[in-house]
Amino acid sequence: MATRWHRTFSSWKRPAAEAIRCEAGITLTELMIAVVLMSVVFVGMLAYFQLAMAANLRVNAQASYSQELSLTASQILDGAGGRYRGLRQASAVHTVYGPDHTSYTFTYSGLDAAHSETYWSDRGKIYRTRGTGVPEEVGTASGLQIAAVGGAATGVYSIVVTGGTGTVSGTDYVTYVRLRNCSP
Repeated sequence: MATRWHRTFSSWKRPAAEAIRCEAGITLTELMIAVVLMSVVFVGMLAYFQLAMAANLRVNAQASYSQELSLTASQILDGAGGRYRGLRQASAVHTVYGPDHTSYTFTYSGLDAAHSETYWSDRGKIYRTRGTGVPEEVGTASGLQIAAVGGAATGVYSIVVTGGTGTVSGTDYVTYVRLRNCSP
C-alpha cells in the first residue's frame, strides 16, 4: 500500500507515520514531572518513617522508665528481704521537711519497735537508710511524696514517685497502701 505524501511549509512529510512516532514515548517535561513527584513521595515516606522511629523510641523509653519507677515504689512499699521492712509493715510515718529535701521515716511496732527506715529523694536519686546507717540508693527519680489519705488515723498512704528530668520527664508512678500495723 502506498503512502501519500503531503506538502507542508517546512518539508515533505508522511502525516500518519509522523503522528505515530510523536506519541511513541514521553517528553522530557513529562519525565521531569514524574521524577519530581517520585522524589517528593520518597522524601515524604522517609520523613514519616523517621518520625515513627523517633516516636517508637520515646514510647519505649517511657515504658522502661515507668517500669523502673514501679520497681522503686515496690521497694519502698515492701522493703528488701529481711533488711528493710517497707511502708506496708510500718505502724506510722513521720515526715521531716528539710532545706534540700523531704524525708519520710517509717517506724514499726512490736518486736521491730527499735527499727526505723528513712526514705528521701536527692539529686535525681531516691535513697534509704536503716536507723542511722549508711544510705543506699533505691532508684532514679526526681521526687518522692508519701502522704496520708484521709488523715494519718486511717492508715492509708499514697506514694508518688516522680520521673527524673534527665530521662523522661512527666512520668509519675502513683500507688496507695494500707499500713498493716497501724492502730488508729
